Amino acid sequence: MLAQDDDPDIRTAVASNAGAFWVALSEPARSRMTFDEHPSVRAAVLKSISTLDHVFGGLEISAAALDHMIKTGNSETWRTLAARYGELPIAILEQLANTGDAPTAVLVAKDYYTKGDLLVRLAGSNNRNVVEAVASRLRSGDPRGNDDAVRKALIRNPHAPELFLRQVACGGTKDEDMINLAIKHPNFPESMLIGFAEGTDQQRIMAAASSRNPKAVAAVAANEHASLEALTYVAVHGGQGAREALLVNKKTPPELLLRLIEETPGR
Repeated sequence: MLAQDDDPDIRTAVASNAGAFWVALSEPARSRMTFDEHPSVRAAVLKSISTLDHVFGGLEISAAALDHMIKTGNSETWRTLAARYGELPIAILEQLANTGDAPTAVLVAKDYYTKGDLLVRLAGSNNRNVVEAVASRLRSGDPRGNDDAVRKALIRNPHAPELFLRQVACGGTKDEDMINLAIKHPNFPESMLIGFAEGTDQQRIMAAASSRNPKAVAAVAANEHASLEALTYVAVHGGQGAREALLVNKKTPPELLLRLIEETPGR
């Protein structure tokens, strides 16, 4: 059989020929070629994988062969396999994510079969592109990525994208804790944060107050619709701008005004 010929050039030619490799060879024969001792054969196998049209039902190479390719390959190998969208089992996707290669992780994050704990782990990545890939699945309404655990991991990630945070704060979830975390996230747009601070929704006003953004805190202090809780919070945690706004806010309670006046230097 040519796939097992003693001449590595012949084996390479077989692996390079898409018709021979994907049609003429059986799955066990293809899988065996990934273990070939000659690098030109293994490179040809990888090229045949990269040029193959999408396969419904999965890539017809054994899990053991894919595992071997990941363990013995490099970033080119990993990215080629990860690019086979919807063709790899979750165990192989997990191995690819474990390589530590960010472009590979981005591809894994986008894969149809990536879900559950793996997607949560990717949502906590310290790579901005990986985090964006996970967030894009939630924004697109992908049901396999629509998981509260994934959302929470994203919201706690310093690289959480602005568009994702906007979505959460504006109806993406009914979970008040997640909404508060989104609004207080450093990547949340300041203009929207100030809009919440100047509005009438008490949950969002309080979230803006606790964001520690100076402009938003001052806007809460000046807001006549803000609750006593929110005004008291900014009185304690806000800066000079917030205190000055509280002093002129007609809705600031007398007892809070008195405390502010007593705490003003040089009174």
